[in-house]
Amino acid sequence: KYHLPCIAFGNNTNHPAAKSYNSMVVGVCLSAHPGSITVPQDKPGQAGLLQNNHLNPEYRILPNIVAPSYNTTPFPTDKYGIFGGTSGSSPQVAGSTILLQQLYGDYHPTFMKSTTAKALMIHTAREAGAIGPDMIFGYGLLDIEKAAKVIINESLSTDIIEDNLTANTTNTYTVTASNSQPLEITLAWLSPNDNDTIIELHNDLDVVVKLNSTIVGYPWSMDLSEPLIPARVAINTIKNTKD
Repeated sequence: KYHLPCIAFGNNTNHPAAKSYNSMVVGVCLSAHPGSITVPQDKPGQAGLLQNNHLNPEYRILPNIVAPSYNTTPFPTDKYGIFGGTSGSSPQVAGSTILLQQLYGDYHPTFMKSTTAKALMIHTAREAGAIGPDMIFGYGLLDIEKAAKVIINESLSTDIIEDNLTANTTNTYTVTASNSQPLEITLAWLSPNDNDTIIELHNDLDVVVKLNSTIVGYPWSMDLSEPLIPARVAINTIKNTKD
């Protein structure tokens, strides 16, 4: 429950780990060209085939997140070659996870659960591409500084809640929204049936925001009829992170 695998999405998108509900699936943004990205490829030199359903038949938001990697030079330079792509971006996310866990441990008696760490990085990712998540940038560009500030400012301007939910029940939390910044919520949980041949989640949790008794906020959701357009706001039934 504390182990968060960080999977390079550019290697083999048909491998079960590349679409795991319980992993952090990492794409890449070319740091030398911030406006461009690389996407999954079936063959070297072939354009990304995001429109092919076999890459993401469930139309979940994959990759989950992106990080920059372009002509990365590792140390020591005489031991390793220059590399880039998801081979460079996924280790950045993995290393960032450890740093955030270390910081979290300075403020708490235990480490974050894997879903908490995943939700934290998704929650604080920088917007990339169109507004909202999509299947190119995922939820956006990794921002470890912003994620760290969420931990540091917990109970002041942010809340990190780890809780249990009984089947067919509702957990309710009361929060106070500030007029100076939007209210943002990210929910994540482990899927005990992490089988990528099945579209439906074993546990399907929903999150809504209510003002008094009126629903005023829904999570992002992919439109199954238009999977390549940016996500819309609606109840989502095909992923185990909701933002």
